Amino acid sequence: MPDQPSVQKGPSNLTLRVMSALVLAPVVLLGVWAGGIVFSALIILIAVLGFWEWTQMSGPQEPEWTRPALAGALACGLLALHFHQWELAVISIVTPAVAALVIGSAAEPLKWAGMGIFYVALPAAGLMLIRSGGSTGLAAVIFLMLVVWATDIAAYFGGRAIGGPKLWPRVSPKKTWSGGLSGLAAAILVGFVMSNYLFGAPRGGDILAAAILSVFSQAGDFLESGVKRRFGVKDSGNLIPGHGGVLDRVDGLFGAAAIALLLSAVGMGSILPELGVFHG
Repeated sequence: MPDQPSVQKGPSNLTLRVMSALVLAPVVLLGVWAGGIVFSALIILIAVLGFWEWTQMSGPQEPEWTRPALAGALACGLLALHFHQWELAVISIVTPAVAALVIGSAAEPLKWAGMGIFYVALPAAGLMLIRSGGSTGLAAVIFLMLVVWATDIAAYFGGRAIGGPKLWPRVSPKKTWSGGLSGLAAAILVGFVMSNYLFGAPRGGDILAAAILSVFSQAGDFLESGVKRRFGVKDSGNLIPGHGGVLDRVDGLFGAAAIALLLSAVGMGSILPELGVFHG
């Protein structure tokens, strides 16, 4: 009887995820710590890659030049935002997005491209503006990331350990109410601990902000899952081994960052900087 051919098995999905995290985490953390143009460049890159994945999911753009043109306008708008060129930033981002939405009434992929610009531009702007607050901005971005990570990790393990009713099975069949509430509890704990560490005592506004960020982080996850289900794709892309695409990794962060911009504008809590610091 002939020998059976050996099967070469590649690394497991978990191994790929860990390896990718070990490579990407230091890059992200270095960018967060450095701030300035380094952080802005990192966020602009993530936004453009995320927009590219979004338009890849929603279908081919016609004419073909519209996709790179919209991506270029997005990058220029966010770069203008870094240099506090507010009018240029708004014109570069909003004008092509609205034009794509209007023209897209007769071409659905273009309509989705217009929505994609807003989807990536709002959280990217939130992250850039919040980080621009100096040492306060650094603490705020760390707070934001810790809330998102705590929510994600606690929701995963809480849902697996407790189980129970599904949160929104039509959009994300595996997510449960127990997981969502576990994530919320973990985020509140992050708000309590970090507020206590920074100010010597926990402040209610920071704890409330952490809870709101957690809810919108989970909403961001559901939003991206809904878009993928709408277009029948499993992952937004395949750029990150074991993780899928960029949007698959930042969907929760995008949801939290978008609402963080609003919370900063209204001055909620002490950790998130007030919007006024961005004019300095």
